[in-house]
Amino acid sequence: MIRDLDKQQEVNHHYLAKRDRRSIVWAWCLIIASLWVYLAGTLQAGVVNHVIHVSVDGLHASQLFNLMYSKPQVYDNFKRFVDEGTTTFNARTDVTHTTTLPNHTSIITGRPVSQFNEDDTLHHGYTRNGWPDSTWTLHDNDDGNPNVDYIASTFDVAHDYGLSTAMFANKTKFVIYEQSYNATESTPGGRDDQYLENGDQGTDKIDRSYTVGGSTSTNMLDEYVMEMEANHYNYTLLHFVEPDHYGHRFGWGTPVWNASVSLVDDHLGMLFDLVDNNSTLNGNTAIVLTSDHGGEGFGHSSISDPDNFTVPFFVWGAGATPGSDLYALNPFTRASPGISWAEYSDSLQPIRNGGSGNLALSLLGLPAIDGSLINAAQDLVINFPENANWDGDDPNFGSPGDGQSWNDANNWSRKGTSDKPFHVGDRVTFRTGSSQSMIDLEGNRLVTSLVFEDDYRLSGGTLTVNSGNIQVNDTVVATIDTDLVSPSPFFFKNGLGTLQIDGTARNMYVVEGVLSGNGVISGTLHNYHIVNPGSSAGVLVVDGSYSQQADALLQIELSGTTPGVEHDQLVVNGVASLAGTLAVSTMTSGGTYTDPVVRGQEDSFIIITTGFRSGVFSTVTFDGVELIPTSLEPNGSFRSHQSAGLFREIIFGANTVELRHLLAMPGDVDGDNDVDTVDLTQMFVNFTGDRGSGKIWTTGDNDGDNDTDTRDLTMAIINFTGARNAAAAVPEPSSLLLLVLAAGCLAATRGRSCRNG
Repeated sequence: MIRDLDKQQEVNHHYLAKRDRRSIVWAWCLIIASLWVYLAGTLQAGVVNHVIHVSVDGLHASQLFNLMYSKPQVYDNFKRFVDEGTTTFNARTDVTHTTTLPNHTSIITGRPVSQFNEDDTLHHGYTRNGWPDSTWTLHDNDDGNPNVDYIASTFDVAHDYGLSTAMFANKTKFVIYEQSYNATESTPGGRDDQYLENGDQGTDKIDRSYTVGGSTSTNMLDEYVMEMEANHYNYTLLHFVEPDHYGHRFGWGTPVWNASVSLVDDHLGMLFDLVDNNSTLNGNTAIVLTSDHGGEGFGHSSISDPDNFTVPFFVWGAGATPGSDLYALNPFTRASPGISWAEYSDSLQPIRNGGSGNLALSLLGLPAIDGSLINAAQDLVINFPENANWDGDDPNFGSPGDGQSWNDANNWSRKGTSDKPFHVGDRVTFRTGSSQSMIDLEGNRLVTSLVFEDDYRLSGGTLTVNSGNIQVNDTVVATIDTDLVSPSPFFFKNGLGTLQIDGTARNMYVVEGVLSGNGVISGTLHNYHIVNPGSSAGVLVVDGSYSQQADALLQIELSGTTPGVEHDQLVVNGVASLAGTLAVSTMTSGGTYTDPVVRGQEDSFIIITTGFRSGVFSTVTFDGVELIPTSLEPNGSFRSHQSAGLFREIIFGANTVELRHLLAMPGDVDGDNDVDTVDLTQMFVNFTGDRGSGKIWTTGDNDGDNDTDTRDLTMAIINFTGARNAAAAVPEPSSLLLLVLAAGCLAATRGRSCRNG
């Protein structure tokens, strides 16, 4: 990239002025981009200190919907979720199982039950639904996925980051989770602490475990409410049994089943009261509710029955947008499946019960469960975005943070308040004033948009930008050396600064400023301003097509002839559609290029490789000087003579664009790297020119004595047999003799004319 910021700024402003003359098509692109920004503004989740993760066993989604709206006074607490939270009645269970333990295991691990593609490490593999033996865990090769040594859970992440955890379940077979994540007489418990944020948290990942059987959850809930008022667990898995129990006994949708749902509604009322009336919990707690399966008749085993695989998914509390639909809040990352099954391989996934665990962690400000798949990007969001500013270790903004860690709350300000952590989906600005430029994402991060006001490098995770909008202010260099993704079809690079991609990014429009780096654009790249491959020097790869507009610029820096090491290269695997300007400059650091100094020496630079090229650059400059064609080919290739036989040549091939520099041999007046009859003919045409009109290599004055004379011709003839161009026609000796004789005659004639004068 160009290091002289003043020069870069001048170039940027020049091309910014030209940008106003772009086509009406681009105006529509900007309108579309604005729409993406507006729609993406509905995407955000909040951060809380307490999450109650509720599973209502066997809760049939459409039957619940009918009960709520036919008797709202009976099911008023379920209705409160809809009125005050963000909800859907059309979430999905696991694809291959609609039973209790397999789905609850997906809920706390974020993994599918069974293998669904060639990757055998993504599923948890626990398909048993009966009461477990005292030695069983989710990690056993016989009962779980033999290709994974340890199946991490919500309990692992929350506990190892220093938060308190609890499980209250109304089926005794939930003891499988205590055996998997707590040390018992027969099982070793959870793995060692993976995060060490607050010292070693130990292998007991569930601080309070309460499992009890029975047809109702009343006594269990009483115990939970009493303990929660005193202990304020940060993360709780809370399981209610009623709809499943009475569905199996009396049938789903029967009056008895309806009454069991009413009892759960009463339970939810107790939870609301708990949160509303406790000063620690009020305004600082979210309730995430879903179900493991629905039911039809007296069972729920058929995985192809919508009554079984369709479940509700509700979120209430701090961070939830009142009265909103989850699919409406997540239009780019989730797709409502209608009544279909929805495979894990679908490009846009439905909202699944298995994504509730990673949502709970994102609400707590924690990363996703390691090894998880469902909502692993934590891009299921429940609220509008706010402005979050990176303050780093700047003492002018609250308590100084460490200046590097994304999870350090003191590095942030939010909604104008210092030391408030980033929330999932916020609009993020990296402000000036921090001495540290390297930021560790510490996992997968989701933002609505990015603004860089100073030089920063982001690494250490995946960064999702919902709107696709990235602004880099003037003179700023922002580097992203991680995977950059977006649900928007394109990224939009704005601002006059430089965005350096050293990781991967999908389709991109360079609206303003510079795009550089040694990364990969995994789709198409549209250049409306400046693209500068590499980073003094380097290679930028475009997996799709590259289009450069008439006012745009491709910058190539060079210090030598090795591509990617000594000069920049743009590698386009699709079609390269070229227009605008190619600006080649010699690097001022890391090595300096010098033109050839030996006659006949040639330097070659492949600056673009492409699957297929269309169009040519309308202007080519070298170190700021425009190259004026001395010769022009039908395909757009041309040579430009600089001085004293130095030629710069641009060759537009079907699959490459090549830059060549040649210091021509005497006699090679057209700079094609051989001396042939074309050169000699050109010299003869100019032989009779007046003295004083020479010193032009292309007219044959190759010795610089201000005319084209017999000495020039003699040097050309001497070099004739040294032609390097194998395709050049070599005249017969008789032809050379005739040329020599002609030269002599011309010389004699010139001599007589001079004497007679």
